[in-house]
Amino acid sequence: MVQEFADVKGLIIDIRINGGGSPAYLQELTGRLTQVKRLVGYGRTRIGEKKHEYSPWTPYI
Repeated sequence: MVQEFADVKGLIIDIRINGGGSPAYLQELTGRLTQVKRLVGYGRTRIGEKKHEYSPWTPYI
């Protein structure tokens, strides 16, 4: 499969419904596809009970 996509410039893998939303899964998956560290997304955590109480955005590399 890797050889089939060897000439593509980018790849989008949608893992939004991954049974928990853990960024560790995203980092593990992308780590198997490349040796180069890349920004793969941003996330934030709910830190309060109110609707808009979230931590700052954190980059996932």
